[in-house]
Amino acid sequence: MGLFSKSFKRQIEDPDLGIMNTAFRAGGVVGWETIIPFLGTEIPILINGTREGLDPEEKAWLLAALKQEKIIEKEANKGLKDLYEKSGQKFKSWKEHFDCACMLTNEMGYEVSLCFVEKVSETSFNVYFMDNKLVDISMDS
Repeated sequence: MGLFSKSFKRQIEDPDLGIMNTAFRAGGVVGWETIIPFLGTEIPILINGTREGLDPEEKAWLLAALKQEKIIEKEANKGLKDLYEKSGQKFKSWKEHFDCACMLTNEMGYEVSLCFVEKVSETSFNVYFMDNKLVDISMDS
């Protein structure tokens, strides 16, 4: 058995997020996932918790981000635009250049992160938020 045990499969129903399925288990941490509508598409979300349910603090971060969808979108668009313009590329909007691939909580110490995949190169850009404000962007090639 590897680091992330696949043998633990469970489903819970969260009153705010609906049916959540286990994505992974690492020690006492369980990753829960579901699909939600966000930014005009259906995206997977991943949130940590325990066997019994979602981490309350991470759930609060996620719900706050979902309620502030327009602010999150504006912040992400601004950050991605800045990256494009610094590299000398023209930028129209995140929707023109990227697909929103997923939302994570507590990634690298940030409350919420969104992964955007560039349509042409398939490069991933991870946009990190604290208090629904963009604080960092990283790129995975």
